[in-house]
This record gives sequence, structure tokens and C-alpha cells, in this order.
Amino acid sequence: MEIVCYNQVNRGDWCQEIYDTQSRNAGRRARLLRRAGYDVRVQALGPQITRVGRVKMTILHITPGTHQDTYDLPPVKIERL
Repeated sequence: MEIVCYNQVNRGDWCQEIYDTQSRNAGRRARLLRRAGYDVRVQALGPQITRVGRVKMTILHITPGTHQDTYDLPPVKIERL
């Protein structure tokens, strides 16, 4: 199953990714990144207003963990809402 992220900001020493809560992609991505050695925190953003209406969102905050930086994260499909 493909993981779809709605926004990503990557500064090297941290990265944030936003997901639709209902899709459960945030949990899948967090597990994948933790297995790869990154530190990941998951937090609910609550409902956000987008072009497609109100969408409950979840944010991942990723730090390097055992890696030098976050520039080489496993790829994710990014779709803007």
C-alpha cells in the first residue's frame, strides 16, 4: 500500500510530515521510520480546513536518531491538498 503525505518540511536536523488521520498512513510511516532508526513523534493536529473541506490531520516530527540527518529519509509520495 502506498503512503501519501500531504506536506513535508525537511530541514536536515528535523522533518515534519502531515497526513490525513483517517488514512492511517501516519502510523505506517512512523513504524517504517522507527525501524530505519529515526526518532518519530506523532501528534494529532485536529481538523484543518483545506480545498477539499475539513480534514482531520496528524503530524509526524522526525529527528535523525541513529542517522546523521533527515535528508535521506525513505521516500514518500507527496500530494498537496
